[in-house]
Amino acid sequence: MHAFLPFLFLFLYHSQEVRAGTFCSEVQYTLINDTRRSTAFKSSPPYLCDRGIIEDNKWYRFYSASGNITLIPTENPGLNRCGTHVPIWFNGEHPTEENIIVNATACAAIAFQLPKGCGISYDIKVVKCPGDFYLYKLKEPKQCFLAYC
Repeated sequence: MHAFLPFLFLFLYHSQEVRAGTFCSEVQYTLINDTRRSTAFKSSPPYLCDRGIIEDNKWYRFYSASGNITLIPTENPGLNRCGTHVPIWFNGEHPTEENIIVNATACAAIAFQLPKGCGISYDIKVVKCPGDFYLYKLKEPKQCFLAYC
């Protein structure tokens, strides 16, 4: 019986690795492809509003038609960027290991906050996928004009 235990452990460990390794290929996500969401895009009305667009606890991938890796920015881009009045940005660093889901915070800096202030925060999740793209499990903003950058 004791000789069997190392094989059982090895099997269970390997099974977890395979399951984790397939997360990105098995999860359903929505692709967001909108050039206005770039930090370089200066916004003016009509502003993007993610209320009613982003659904709580669903996975999203931001995509650029140029083929560049598209990430939610890790610094506050400032007001009137990313196609909206108040951009939502990623407060932290993106994970470097693939297929590990990380808890994170997204921020919307309202006008009277300091440039790096979080203002409104959202608990989100992020995972780095094979092929150098990221998936985000986002929260819906409850007011306009806020949108993920």
